This record gives sequence, structure tokens and C-alpha cells, in this order.
Amino acid sequence: MTLLSQNLSEFDLHARAVLGLPIPQVRLHGPTASAVILANREAERFTIQGLSNALVLGSADADVEVRIFGKPTTRKHRRMGVALASGGTVEEARERARQAASRVQIGYEP
Repeated sequence: MTLLSQNLSEFDLHARAVLGLPIPQVRLHGPTASAVILANREAERFTIQGLSNALVLGSADADVEVRIFGKPTTRKHRRMGVALASGGTVEEARERARQAASRVQIGYEP
């Protein structure tokens, strides 16, 4: 399951449970996948680049979203974000998510 795969997120479900709110039926949206966006070194100054290049992979038949976690620093192998995608099959969704994640780059400043 990914953030894109259903109508309610893990946060939505936790908040409803804690607040005593009703939890409606969870609906699945079809085949989805995620791919991680990793930093490859330590840095306090960096930029996230290529978001528009990743998002253009979405279409009328397949969604693409990118979630950047907003972490203040990078370090080697730190998860900085995730690309989410849907597709006609899980394999299509995985490939689209991988492509989207590969288009998002971390620019390291001196």
C-alpha cells in the first residue's frame, strides 16, 4: 500500500481513532507504487530539483505525486522524499514511480 493507493491515509485513520470520529470504509484506488528519493551525502544547504520533470509523467490514466519530507539536512542514504504513482498494473505503477523518483534530484550547495 502507498499513500496514493487508498482514500484514507494512515494519519487520517489515526486522527479519527484518537478523536473518536467514525472511520468510513477504506477504498482502494487500484495498482500503485512508491519509490524513495535518497540523499547521497551530508549537507546543510541543498535544493530539491526536477519536480516538474517528475510530475509530467502523470496522465489522465495514471497519477504521479511527489512528497518531499522537508528535512533540514541531508545525510548519506537519508530518505528525503517519495514518488508515488498509479498504473494499469503494479508493474506499470512501479516503473512510473521509479522514473519519477529518478527525475527528482538533490542539488548540493557549497
